[in-house]
Amino acid sequence: MTHREWTVKVLNARAPKAISVNGEPLGAGAHHWDSTTRTLTVELPRHKIKAPLTLAYR
Repeated sequence: MTHREWTVKVLNARAPKAISVNGEPLGAGAHHWDSTTRTLTVELPRHKIKAPLTLAYR
């Protein structure tokens, strides 16, 4: 296995204004904001398992 895909859930979060992966903006279809549960779900792109991956949101 050389690549993986990740789903990240951020609990008790604020609604995101911007999301980036490794400094690049993430497309709107790659995340979901649930205002009722205050949960942000982010589908990260396929990525090499040994390469660093940084998710940022504000």
